Amino acid sequence: MLLGDTNEYIVEEASDWWVCRCGNKPDGDGFASCNQIGERCEPTIGEWDGKYWLCESCYRIIDGDTLEVVGRCSQDVVNKNEEYRWHKL
Repeated sequence: MLLGDTNEYIVEEASDWWVCRCGNKPDGDGFASCNQIGERCEPTIGEWDGKYWLCESCYRIIDGDTLEVVGRCSQDVVNKNEEYRWHKL
């Protein structure tokens, strides 16, 4: 679900060290590669475009180039991501 023009951003405290608006960091729940609607995907060529990241704590969808929050996952996508996460363990 896209948020629209919210101008909401996360913070980069150091190179590749992000802090989400919810307080999540790489050493917390972390961030995962995803598509534009927040579905987790493998960070490989062809499956992932390299642009979007998912906060694994609050399910915000982040543009990795600008650090802008571009949306949040719908409940259906959250459920799918949880199945994906458990399948990968």
